[in-house]
Amino acid sequence: MAEELKAMLRHANWIIFELWQLWILTSREAAAKRVPQAVVLLLYKWRMVGIPNRNSEDARPIAIASCIVRCWHSALNQQLPDPPNEQWCGKKASGVVEACADWLRLPSDAGSEQDLAKALDLVGPDVAQTALRWHGAAEEVVATLALGWSGERYCHVRGEVARPIAPTRGLPPGDPPSPKVLAFVIAPWHGLVERQTDCKTRAYMDDRSLKARRRERRNANRKRMAGPGPRTGEEMEPESEVSEAEVERQQQQVSAAIDITARFDEAIGLKENVKKRQLWTRDQKVEHLGLRCQGGAEANSADVAAPEGSSAGHNQKVGKAPG
Repeated sequence: MAEELKAMLRHANWIIFELWQLWILTSREAAAKRVPQAVVLLLYKWRMVGIPNRNSEDARPIAIASCIVRCWHSALNQQLPDPPNEQWCGKKASGVVEACADWLRLPSDAGSEQDLAKALDLVGPDVAQTALRWHGAAEEVVATLALGWSGERYCHVRGEVARPIAPTRGLPPGDPPSPKVLAFVIAPWHGLVERQTDCKTRAYMDDRSLKARRRERRNANRKRMAGPGPRTGEEMEPESEVSEAEVERQQQQVSAAIDITARFDEAIGLKENVKKRQLWTRDQKVEHLGLRCQGGAEANSADVAAPEGSSAGHNQKVGKAPG
């Protein structure tokens, strides 16, 4: 289908122009709530297939629509606002490496990694539309995406196509705007946690991170090695450990943030995958976006604590780290 569209663009571009005009009209009619259900059923037929997960017997569902729908939704996705600063998925010129580097910058001795269970499947259409409007999305974009969310889903089970399902909730996985929409849906979580606790929040799609801020500073003063002649090196003075009271304070802050997270998820219909929750303190190992590292290790924080715009080399180091 994609090759056919390219051929039409080369040899009969008037058809592409007419398709564009029809989509513009459809989006305007959607905003006015005048699109017949029969048109929705013709436009939006999502085929749900399973993509095997790496190193796992499980499969991840993905929704496939017509090439015409995917092209228009890609265009609508470009009209959406940028995701919140705390959300790294969908940011321009950034990825997992940059997200990990930013996460390691914050000195901390306690934190948590959390994962949403079936995040896209549980998002309600009313919640998603409210989140988009709150962040300034155009009504034509919101209404058109809402039409797509109501489209029938055809699931493939063991090579057979099941009867169509009329969804009551859920964002189609694989639809270009879905990651941004999820980012807007969980955006209030960042403010709730950071206003009520001494924790910093970060998210990458449905993976959420909590890090308590360290209020005690470690002593790590450098001094020149003794001896005459030119400087030949440095030695580190022993670090003074963060007090047990400070570590306990940070753990309490993380625990409070987790309670706030649970209440927020329940309020909007989401659910945490508790089996995947990770709690760590000090130099315990933790998996963060596929990297296994020490969340509270001062060495890791120092490696990436460079000024903005000068972290390219550090990001490369993080990308090559074992994990």
